[in-house]
Amino acid sequence: MDRRVASENLFSGKAGAQEYVGLVLRFQELGYETKLFHDFFPEQQHLILRHDVDLSLEAAAVMADLEAKHGWTATYFVLLCSEFYNVFSAAGRRSLCSIVERGHDVGLHVDPSAYPPGADLEEEAARECDVLERLLGRPVTITAVHRPSATKSFLVGSAADFAQRPHAYQPRFFSQAGYVSDSSGYWAFGHPLAHESVLERRGIQLLTHPYLWMEQIGEGRDHRIIRYLTRKIRGLCTEAERNFRGFLWQDRHLVHANPGDSHCRSADELKRL
Repeated sequence: MDRRVASENLFSGKAGAQEYVGLVLRFQELGYETKLFHDFFPEQQHLILRHDVDLSLEAAAVMADLEAKHGWTATYFVLLCSEFYNVFSAAGRRSLCSIVERGHDVGLHVDPSAYPPGADLEEEAARECDVLERLLGRPVTITAVHRPSATKSFLVGSAADFAQRPHAYQPRFFSQAGYVSDSSGYWAFGHPLAHESVLERRGIQLLTHPYLWMEQIGEGRDHRIIRYLTRKIRGLCTEAERNFRGFLWQDRHLVHANPGDSHCRSADELKRL
């Protein structure tokens, strides 16, 4: 059975920051405490707030601020080999600093597809961890593989550490505890509050993606992605104006929208760029 059919669609016009806060508050009402990975015990009412930053560091920083205002701690997994954001850019560093300053943890999101077949993925991940540690000025103590089902990751369910660090799919975080993800805009494995582990008052790992919750309410996943990409294009064009004398992106008809326009372009318009 298609798990999307059996799971709840997040985007029935109800997924947003307020709904995310309401979900975590409901966990607290049931007696759960938010924990980082190193403080998590699957037999206790512990809640891991895990965020995979697959698209937008800016959305992650907004989410981190929201969580901090409620006294929650979360773990943000960032990609070093992403085409969508750059952790080394000025904006990327600001977002990372904002996340860390609010008491959250930052882990490495390992993307196996970034390396050629036959590469020593563990060695590459260890190298990425070292780079991220220098950028953050603090240890990186947890990793998580990106798109584990698509990459057929050997890490899922493996008890061994990876790159000399624990990883998010070890049994104590995954099979011995509950695990729920908002992957593709659906609650894979059922709604979090209806999960077997919650009914039994055991620990659970709640995986969410910030861009799905911090964008405008009432829009589908694809529209939210396009909205972000449109903002990204505008930012890159503005940066090109700053770096290349005589280049005026408004005259190139790249994106016909005023800077303050909240409506993103259609998918067809983006394909013609």
